[in-house]
Amino acid sequence: MKTIKAVFLGIITLAALTIAVQGQTRYVNETVWGGAGTLINAAFTTNLNLTIDCRKAEYVSLQLSMSHTAAGTDAQTVVLQKSNDGTTWATSADTQGYVSWIITPAGATPVSYITNITMGGVGYLRLTSIANGHATLLSSNVTVTASRKISVGD
Repeated sequence: MKTIKAVFLGIITLAALTIAVQGQTRYVNETVWGGAGTLINAAFTTNLNLTIDCRKAEYVSLQLSMSHTAAGTDAQTVVLQKSNDGTTWATSADTQGYVSWIITPAGATPVSYITNITMGGVGYLRLTSIANGHATLLSSNVTVTASRKISVGD
């Protein structure tokens, strides 16, 4: 009888540990592009095509930090695309898989912008390009980070 109880208790303990591991998440924050000294030329689009793996994340937060090299403001356009397989990307602005994010730097003062993106079961997000809309000023110290809570054990 003691052996049966010990085996039964062992099975219950193992099941509880398995369930606990499946419900855990961990936070990931990574620089996906740029840093000090990174520039985007005036009136120029920098094509990046950087893929972020979001297969275990429901939401992704992107933070873009930048400044211009002198006083002045103008729209910067960040293009993001989604993909189920990391190979075929949404190409139309009419779909939820293609997102344009407009930001406006405040002259030479560094600023940061954050947006949250719902992945909705889509596995990959691509930072496609950043376009500097200013005719004469460089965008400087451009940094893009991505944060997500990843499910562990699923």
